[in-house]
Amino acid sequence: MGRSVSYPTGSVVAFRLLDDGEEDDTDWAYECLVEEVIDTAKATFPSFERFDGWRGREDRILLRNAFADCGISTYCGLAAI
Repeated sequence: MGRSVSYPTGSVVAFRLLDDGEEDDTDWAYECLVEEVIDTAKATFPSFERFDGWRGREDRILLRNAFADCGISTYCGLAAI
């Protein structure tokens, strides 16, 4: 069994590649994706508030409301949102 990008059990997940062909820009691509996820989720669900936390060691929580967490995990250029 191989290793893959982590996400919490029972999550609704979308996957996206971070690679845009430039290895030097991976950190920049990650930060842009994080901001895009935050902006889009808050526009769609205004009850989300920014949250800086982790579920386990790999799943970063970006936003939270009374009903859900919204987060991101990455592994080898693949992001789970």
